[in-house]
Amino acid sequence: MNMLEGVPNNQMAVIIDDLCNSSSSMAECMHKLHAEGVTVANAAFAIVNKSNKDVHTEQRLITDMYLPPEVRVISLFTLDDFDLSNPSH
Repeated sequence: MNMLEGVPNNQMAVIIDDLCNSSSSMAECMHKLHAEGVTVANAAFAIVNKSNKDVHTEQRLITDMYLPPEVRVISLFTLDDFDLSNPSH
């Protein structure tokens, strides 16, 4: 349940989460890191991006709705990989 692991230093941080587009957890983490003076990479990682290629734009497939648009989210899976639709936010 820790938002930050370790002690903030002058190294760049990377945000990693289990889901993307499901809540504001990635954005909250980014804000807490910035509050600690930590530089955050313009790439974040998620296991599942809760979006569908037939429903969402390509931009939505590589971003999180709560992060700044310049932060690219790299996900292992989308809902399409599990034949799921209708993502909930």
